[in-house]
Amino acid sequence: MKGIDVSEWNNILDYSILKNQGIEFAIIRTGYGRDITQKDKLFENHYNGFTKNNIKLGCYHYSYATSIENAKKEYEVCYNIIKDKNFDLPIFYDLEDETVLKLGRIEITQIAIDFIKYMNSKGIKAGIYANKNWFINYIDIDKIIEIGGYIWLAEWSEKITLNKKINFWQYTSKSTYNGIQGKVDGDEIIEYKIETNNNLNNINYSTGHYIVNVKSSLNVRENPSLNSRIKTFGEFTKNAQNQILKIAGYKMNGLPRNVECDVSKIVYSDNFHFGLIPSGWIALEYCKKV
Repeated sequence: MKGIDVSEWNNILDYSILKNQGIEFAIIRTGYGRDITQKDKLFENHYNGFTKNNIKLGCYHYSYATSIENAKKEYEVCYNIIKDKNFDLPIFYDLEDETVLKLGRIEITQIAIDFIKYMNSKGIKAGIYANKNWFINYIDIDKIIEIGGYIWLAEWSEKITLNKKINFWQYTSKSTYNGIQGKVDGDEIIEYKIETNNNLNNINYSTGHYIVNVKSSLNVRENPSLNSRIKTFGEFTKNAQNQILKIAGYKMNGLPRNVECDVSKIVYSDNFHFGLIPSGWIALEYCKKV
């Protein structure tokens, strides 16, 4: 899939003619830094323009962080800008500014990891944008991939030469389209499954009452991760055990279809929204809310 990324430096005159020119997605800048006054001046225009014309959307926040504390403020500002919006693609932390280099590789990697975990805790898919040099020398890309973070690589060339799992590729800064003044960054989705109407602020996955909606049974995990230990029947609450016995007729190490449960907390991890129920953590993608 072909797309573009834009900010207040990209004035779009006509959003309606972009899709017919092959633009299938756009990644828009939320802003930069750690103050709400640094919100991108055209964020709302870009968001509304692309949304109205059915172009898939993601976003990014430009970092100037010179400390872990400053980075945390950037996460919060970014979240406050996007929390009432709907996106189809991840939110990216843009690490390219020279002021960030004073942190060194270990701390830059840490603020990248912390950004992803912060957004995931809000139910938001997240990743890191950087160029090849940064991913080699200043960010431990393997650690980002290990925690399920998405990689958006800036490498302006005919092909990707970084031998890592890349999800999004910014391949040029010189794309031109009718309806956009001047040149614009060109992007391509390399590996990412778009979920229709993916809602970043968890409207689709809010706390409350759910019913299991699977053909066989739903695993209950010790922690919100696919790598976490799967719990057994004896570890479930009495209420869950009684429902299982009534529905399935025997002791199952999972929740059968139509078991009801109350979700008190949601964490996004490993591409799933995990809900906390009294017996443990379950993937809400296999449940329906009632």
